[in-house]
Amino acid sequence: MKIDTGFSILPARWIGRLLRSLSQSSQALAQRFDPAHPAIQELESCVDNGTTTVRDANDRLRAEIACRQQVEAALSRSEDLFRSIVENASDLIATLSLDGKFLYASPTFTTIMGYEIAELIGEPWAAIIHPDNLPELERLAARSIETGEDVTTEPYFAKHQDGSWRWHFSTASCVQDRDGNPLYLVAIARDITAYKQAQDAADTANRVKSEFLANISHELRTPLNGILGYAQLLKRQHSQALKQDSGQSRLQLTHGLDVIQRCGEHLLTLIDDILDLSKIEARKMELHPIEFHFPSFLKNITDIFQIRAEQKGISFIYQSPNHLPTGVYFDEQKLRQVLMNLIGNAIKFTDVGGVVFKVEVKSQDSLNKSHSIHFQVEDTGSGIPEQELQQIFLPFYQAPSHHLVEGTGLGLSISQKLVNMMGGELIVKSVLDQGSTFGFELDIPEVTSWQQPDRAKAANGGAQNKFAVDQTVDRQEVENFAFLPRTEIMAKLLQLSMIGDVKGILEQAAQLEQFDAKLSPFAIQIKQLAYSFQVKQLHEFIKRYI
Repeated sequence: MKIDTGFSILPARWIGRLLRSLSQSSQALAQRFDPAHPAIQELESCVDNGTTTVRDANDRLRAEIACRQQVEAALSRSEDLFRSIVENASDLIATLSLDGKFLYASPTFTTIMGYEIAELIGEPWAAIIHPDNLPELERLAARSIETGEDVTTEPYFAKHQDGSWRWHFSTASCVQDRDGNPLYLVAIARDITAYKQAQDAADTANRVKSEFLANISHELRTPLNGILGYAQLLKRQHSQALKQDSGQSRLQLTHGLDVIQRCGEHLLTLIDDILDLSKIEARKMELHPIEFHFPSFLKNITDIFQIRAEQKGISFIYQSPNHLPTGVYFDEQKLRQVLMNLIGNAIKFTDVGGVVFKVEVKSQDSLNKSHSIHFQVEDTGSGIPEQELQQIFLPFYQAPSHHLVEGTGLGLSISQKLVNMMGGELIVKSVLDQGSTFGFELDIPEVTSWQQPDRAKAANGGAQNKFAVDQTVDRQEVENFAFLPRTEIMAKLLQLSMIGDVKGILEQAAQLEQFDAKLSPFAIQIKQLAYSFQVKQLHEFIKRYI
């Protein structure tokens, strides 16, 4: 590279020689004329000043040339380093003109994509982008040119020289001049095909695992229900004999049967949680909305936890507005599962103070007949460390606590996924040693003109349904239940409770609600006991009305 200094060493030297010649001439004149003559003295002064000026200018020129030579050498080293980095990079690097053509392409376009560099230069980059991805990439490029900001793409397809499509991921930035005018784009792309293939394989393996867990959970549940049922049956059959035996054998047998039942119930809870998580991961969990009485639904849940809170010696407050929708169309089972998990956790981790369950109608859509309802559970428990707040939703994760924590560590993970399925987002706020707040908001359709539908009649001429109500029962005998299922249905429920078949009981209760709304209070009570796995209380409850 040539450097234009504005001067030249040669003219400076020539001027120096000329001045020396003048100096010599002035000395010769001084010998012939009087040195004190004013003209001679002025000439000598001019020659001296000119010589000094030229010498200083020449020194500055030499320094400037040396500096520029150093800059030139540094620039050359920088260019060599940059070229080495670009040519040895594992990513695809290109400079693109503002009209979308290749100005430069790194050697990786040959080693990774199979293209010769010469065949790319001057060609539009859009030619190697999949048509489905091209509009979005063009939009990002235009935004970078217009605003000067860096842009990042989502994974897209780029065409290999052999015609195959490869997954790529790119970033791009626009280079501007000093005035902010765009000059060209610099794009860096990475081939992520292997990563995407590995990710797809992992997703497939995860689905297979989830399906396996779902299947094995069903297989485990059947014998476990039998173990629980026969443990309860043994306890009842030998209750009288055990009362008469005051020896050590009575205590051992009673303790052993209690241990069998507690362990079985705990294992059944674990299996059900794993089954739910597996269904969600395998995308087999579906929403099944039904019509139900919303205030009664909430009251039944709060009644259960009111007792638990009283047993633990803490307060439990339920706050709800007076204008809740009466009838709603939603997945009752999954909403109950989420609320019971959140309230149950709040009570479990609260030793002092209490728990507040709030239900609030945020807005109402009169056109679509739906309500935006916010559910919130506050506690004054141990709280959660800030660094643990995101991890608590991971499967099997249990945050450190001074409590002896029982459970699977799946409750919050399942609840979060169920809330997402229902169209909401589970939000948590917590302060260590002060308490936690969990909340979510759902759009719940309202059933207008709610009435208790009578589905007891079958479609064929009003024939009596197999779940028809037995109205001969005395109201006082059955406490608050004015209607009960027919005797044969009650006998079947009793049989299911004897063997601990919680799933079968829940299915029967759901059918009772579906075919006759008059049976809803009775069915709801059964479902509450079944959801909390109170198998013994469930059996006694059913037996009371036979």
